[in-house]
Amino acid sequence: MEKMIGIIGFGNMGSVIAERIKSKYKVLVFDKDNEKTKDSRGIEIKDNVVDLVKVADVIILAMKPQDFESALSEIREYVDGKLIISIAAGRTTKYIYDNLLYPTGVRIIRAMPNLLGRIGKGATFLYKSSSANEKDIVFAEKLFGALGRTWRIEEGKEDRMDFVTAVSGSGPAICCYRIESQSIDTHKMSAEQKKDLIAYLKEGAIAGGFNKKDGEALAENIVEGVINLLNLSSITPQMLREQITSKRGTTEAALEALNNGFSIEEAIQAAIRRAKELSRG
Repeated sequence: MEKMIGIIGFGNMGSVIAERIKSKYKVLVFDKDNEKTKDSRGIEIKDNVVDLVKVADVIILAMKPQDFESALSEIREYVDGKLIISIAAGRTTKYIYDNLLYPTGVRIIRAMPNLLGRIGKGATFLYKSSSANEKDIVFAEKLFGALGRTWRIEEGKEDRMDFVTAVSGSGPAICCYRIESQSIDTHKMSAEQKKDLIAYLKEGAIAGGFNKKDGEALAENIVEGVINLLNLSSITPQMLREQITSKRGTTEAALEALNNGFSIEEAIQAAIRRAKELSRG
């Protein structure tokens, strides 16, 4: 029997995850804004967060950062023995565990997907805390594999998630910014333009701590995903950039730097600094 997946939060990323996995798993969703879930199909909408957590095997934390502590306090009595996957930037596994008041047998994994998962071209980085086991991380790879490619962050290196947030999470918006600033028509994009765009994103990835090989692979993933998403939909680069950019988040910090004439390397460093500022735990 397949696991039952509960998603708390149905914003841009929560809705993408639900849509990509609902054909393979039973998906339950709760969002305090009923407008976000009213037109959903193929998923079960729960009236409150407690009802969702009681029956779900796996809980994905996809709510807004400002709702995090209150949600954790509501669910802490019901998470014993469950797998929790958080996609929140800046919330460490220790922070989550502490706010759940050390429940018995809970296993925690952090994931950093990006919006390119909407068309199965995303990149998701996964970090397994010491509370989780190998089966849990393999399951998370399978789950987020529905959104695109997955990478693991080495155990004990959770601080790398700040770099991943800056590069992978913000990368698609930076790519859109570059496309806008150079007035590139992605439908008529030349091979040279694509190559230059990948090289640009690769510079940012390396500035964010990736080696050349992984930096190039991630840059190619982001550029191909952005081009595919723009060409397969009516969405514009500006619209996609705005969907990715959260107020006072890492992407906003990177774009502010670029707007002020700084380089891609400096923009990524600005995003990393913001990620560290947001980090709790």
